[in-house]
Amino acid sequence: MSTLRTLQHDFCSAVFSSTEDDVLLARHCAGSTRRMRAGIAAYRRSVLANLASAVAGSYPLLQNIVGPDFINEAARRYAQLYPSLSGDLNLYGEHFGAFLAAYPPAADLPWLPAVAELEWEIQRIYGAPDAPAVDLAALQTTPPEQWEQLIFDLDPGHALIKSNWPLARIWEVNQTGHEGDMRVDFDMAQCVLVHRRGYDTHVELVAPGQFAFLNRLSQGVSLGPAVAAAMEVDEQFDFGVALQRFIASSLIRRAFLSEQS
Repeated sequence: MSTLRTLQHDFCSAVFSSTEDDVLLARHCAGSTRRMRAGIAAYRRSVLANLASAVAGSYPLLQNIVGPDFINEAARRYAQLYPSLSGDLNLYGEHFGAFLAAYPPAADLPWLPAVAELEWEIQRIYGAPDAPAVDLAALQTTPPEQWEQLIFDLDPGHALIKSNWPLARIWEVNQTGHEGDMRVDFDMAQCVLVHRRGYDTHVELVAPGQFAFLNRLSQGVSLGPAVAAAMEVDEQFDFGVALQRFIASSLIRRAFLSEQS
């Protein structure tokens, strides 16, 4: 007698594989094989449609770029290769960018996986924890000669993406209501900051030096090494300008001396 685990495995294989694999499930079923195949086919259509809908819903920018027919077919094929591992479909679709990188119909759009990565990060940070209260008193109370020891906590609702493609520009020209120049220079690499502010998500272009600076701060590195890392990328990096920008945008939430960590 087959175990429950074997039954579940064979059922899953039948749902996410072609109808030729229904033979695995036939050993568990009594009655007509034809009827069994028809039932599995109906269940397969329903499951894949629900998963594909969840994926497509997570990537509205991609839909706007390539159209619903392209994205729906890609999402359906993705669903066959990547069964959901959670009952929460908001968590489904994480690997869609990697899928698109190997998806033949997307071969002429090599930047498409990077756009998928951007959209997934947008969805991820939408569900990130709320930002802690702003507490930057240490900036005022710490002597300038000790500033290099300051550590900054960043808003958890953010993501940093370094891409070979102009992600910020692609995002900009595909927003509803965008007017004016629609040209995109696909030879331009860009560093992007995605930041949730309240209920809005902002996609911002950041200079390579500022990107390196934020990346180090997000790793818990103190101000001195973070500035050094930024200047390795850009000798003209101005940490005062960067600090002012990211405090004003509420990305930097808290400051404290490293010895207090």
